[in-house]
Amino acid sequence: MTKRISKPEFIFFTILFAFIFIRGLFLIYSDLNLLYPFATNDAFDWIANGLYYSGYDVNFSFRQPGLPIIIMLLEKNNLLNILPLINQLFFFFLILFSYKILRLHFSQKISLLTVLILTVNFFLNNLSFYILADLHTTLFLIIGLYYYLRAEKNKKFYLHCSISWTLSLFFQYAFIAVLPAIVAHFLIYRKKDFQNKNFIISAIIPFVAFVPYLIYKKIKFGEFFYSTVQHTELLKFHLDGIFFYLVNIISVLSIPVFVLITIGLFYLIKFKLFKQGSIEKKLNNLLVLSTLLFIPWFVFWVLLYDWPDKRFIVYLFPALIGFLGFSLNLLFKNFKEKSNILKLAIVCIYLILLFGSNLHYESFSTRNLIKLTNSHMVTFTKTVHKRHTSNRNITPDKAKLTKKKSLGFNALNLIKIHNLRESKEKNIKQKEKSLILIKEKSNQAFECIKIDKASIYRYGNQYGNYFKEKLNVSKDCQNSNLFINDKGELKMIP
Repeated sequence: MTKRISKPEFIFFTILFAFIFIRGLFLIYSDLNLLYPFATNDAFDWIANGLYYSGYDVNFSFRQPGLPIIIMLLEKNNLLNILPLINQLFFFFLILFSYKILRLHFSQKISLLTVLILTVNFFLNNLSFYILADLHTTLFLIIGLYYYLRAEKNKKFYLHCSISWTLSLFFQYAFIAVLPAIVAHFLIYRKKDFQNKNFIISAIIPFVAFVPYLIYKKIKFGEFFYSTVQHTELLKFHLDGIFFYLVNIISVLSIPVFVLITIGLFYLIKFKLFKQGSIEKKLNNLLVLSTLLFIPWFVFWVLLYDWPDKRFIVYLFPALIGFLGFSLNLLFKNFKEKSNILKLAIVCIYLILLFGSNLHYESFSTRNLIKLTNSHMVTFTKTVHKRHTSNRNITPDKAKLTKKKSLGFNALNLIKIHNLRESKEKNIKQKEKSLILIKEKSNQAFECIKIDKASIYRYGNQYGNYFKEKLNVSKDCQNSNLFINDKGELKMIP
């Protein structure tokens, strides 16, 4: 039987949805290429893959089809510019299902206090602005985790978690690193479910839905995980990611939240974890599962995947949800019975946790520095990575305290987000009047056409990848390969 939503829950999630929806509206730009400020080379590549499915002759890197299919559907209906709003809705449901997981194990108060820290977290908020598949993947991992936990009592939920985890595979392969934790937890706690009909069907779903996609890649390209984006080539054991991820996990969570979780884990290991009867069975299952989720994340992303990137910390959040809830539960334990001074101290600590979680950087990908305040931070000098130059090594001996006037981008400031869009839209109207399309043949420009409006999806011009996009200009330009040169001119490939 479904629990009725309480008044505090209704108020919190109604306000949250309204805020996120309004923010999503402010993120709708008339053009995702020339205007949208939250873009990366990867973002343009995801868009290009979606445009390929839409029928455009564009650079196709064979990324996972989940996000490109969403892009295709929006493009087919001339709604591609609302993609940032769709991403905001994914963020809302990520917070909602995080709460639902917490609510299975903690009181309403602790669950709401925990998701409020996640809600104001700069990293999650800012990541939701970008056109990347990682947030979508993490949502489906968390939904699957929620239904897996519920399946302990109601076996039909095995089907729900299987569908969700299968969907996550169509966005990114991250579930492969989660699977060992789920298998280990299942063998520890649920071996009796092996013969359950719902479990058997749920185990078949990923093979029926996803394995044919891998077989197609193997037949057509010779590799199960084929993509022009490197995956398997980067799998090699290394140790230099350990300090990188330690620094950047602290950066993502903030020092106060990291310290709280560390104290909670110390308490867990020293006094509670795995001790029979020491913790409520249901909560113990969550904490063991959270521990099991952390282990393969650490092995895969830190020790094996040789491309240290702050973005991959988002895949740690399914494990962190339980640890953060447990740690806050310790902080507020027997709160009503404490003296007024202790109550005030606990409230102040919680406010510091909120402040720390919301410390804003230039973007979610700002790496190798830990903010103490919005203008004071600890930075680590970068050295060239010994295996590839795209990433950097950092070492503790290179740390230094610095102060910068730039406060970064506040992802919760609706006025700033709105004003940024208005400024960008105003500037592009001036630029559109002078935008020139140069048609080239044998490197000799012989025709120039003025364009009032153009939406050219560009991707890493320095890498020489070219895109095609329909233009409201003469027929000569309708079906042409376009690129943008160093001068910002739109050029046509002969």
